[in-house]
Amino acid sequence: MANTSLSHSKFTPNASFVTWTNSTIPFVIPQWGFQDSFSLIMNFVAVTCNSIVLFLFIKDHSVRTSFNYYLANLCTANLLFTSVLYAFNQSNLLFPAEHAPIPYCAMVRAMNYLGGGTVNNSHLLIAINRLWAVSWPVAYRRFHRSHTIARPVTICACMWLYVLAMIVPGIVVDALYFHNQPELHHCQAMVKGPESFAYIANLVVFDVPIAIVFCVYPFVLYKTWVRERARNPKRVGVAVAPGNTSFARSSKGHPRTQHTSHEESPTEGKPSAAAVVKAPVVDRHSEEEKKKKTICCRGRRKVNPHNSGNFLTLSLLIFGVLVSLSPAQVFYTLTTFHIDVNKWFPIVWILYSFSPIFDPLLILFTVKSMHAALKNACGKTGK
Repeated sequence: MANTSLSHSKFTPNASFVTWTNSTIPFVIPQWGFQDSFSLIMNFVAVTCNSIVLFLFIKDHSVRTSFNYYLANLCTANLLFTSVLYAFNQSNLLFPAEHAPIPYCAMVRAMNYLGGGTVNNSHLLIAINRLWAVSWPVAYRRFHRSHTIARPVTICACMWLYVLAMIVPGIVVDALYFHNQPELHHCQAMVKGPESFAYIANLVVFDVPIAIVFCVYPFVLYKTWVRERARNPKRVGVAVAPGNTSFARSSKGHPRTQHTSHEESPTEGKPSAAAVVKAPVVDRHSEEEKKKKTICCRGRRKVNPHNSGNFLTLSLLIFGVLVSLSPAQVFYTLTTFHIDVNKWFPIVWILYSFSPIFDPLLILFTVKSMHAALKNACGKTGK
C-alpha cells in the first residue's frame, strides 16, 4: 500500500526483525547507516517546505483562495506523513520491546494507513476540483464565492473523515484479533487481522484515488484547451457595404469623410452649409467603430490570470504522482496479494521520499499568489 515509511523500518538489512513469530533468534540493535541519514534529511526538508506553504497560507489573506485550500490540505497530509508518522516509525525501530504493547502497535499501523491514504485522497480532491472548475465553471464560482472558507474546509474535512472511517474499523478489529504469534521487539506496519480489510482498504483508500486522478487529467486537459480556443478566436475583418460612408482620420487626428460615387457632389447639388453641419457624422463614425469592435473582438473575454497557473500546478502534481506515488502504489498492491517484490523496495522508497518535497516546491513556484506571498515574506525578512 502507499504507506511507505521513509524510515525503511521493515526492510533494513542491519537488524534482525523478529515480528509475528515465536522464534528465539537473538535481537540485534539496529545500526545507523546511510539510509537512516538519507531518511532523516529528506524528512527534515519535507517538513520545512510544507510548513512554509502552510505558514504563508495562514499569514497572507490573499493566498487563501478556494483552490489553494485544497493545496494546503495536501501539504497538511504531507506534514502528517513526514513528522508524526516518521516519529512513530523511528520509535518503533530504535526502541524495541520484548512484547510490543498492543495499543501502541495499533497506533503505528493506523498512522501508516492514515498517512498514505490522506496523501492519495488529497491529490484526488485537487483533480476533482479542477474537473469541476472546467466542466461547470458557473456552478463552481457560485459555490466557492459564498462562504469561501467554510466550503473548501468542509470538503477537506469530509475527506479526512472518509479515510478514518475506512481504516479505523480494520485497525480495531486487528487489535482485538487473536494472534497465535505475538509481535516481538517491533510492531508490524501492516494489519495481520482479516485479509478482507487489507484488500478493501488498499483498493478503496489507495488504488482508486490514484486511478481517478489519471482518468480525470486527460478530460481536464481537453476542456482547458477548448476554453482557451473559445477565449482567443481569430480576428475577423469588417466588410463595409457598398453605399456606406467610411471614415478615416487625418494626420491631425480629426475624422475625415470620404464620399462614394453615388453620393451627390458639392458642385452638383450644392448642399447648404447648414445641411453639412447637421449631418450625423460623429454618430455614424461611432456606430462604425462599435461595429468593428463587436465583430473583431467577438468571443473575447477577460482571462483569469490564475487559471493557467492552476492547470500547470495540476499537471506537475500529476507528474509527481506518476513518478513518486504510483511505483509505491503498485509495490504495496502486489505485496497485499502476496507477490514478493521486496527487491524493488529501495527504488520505490527513494522515489516515494521525494513526493512530500516535490509537492510544496511546485506549489510555491507555480501558484502565483503563493509565489508572490513568498517573495513578500523574503523581502520583509531581508529588510
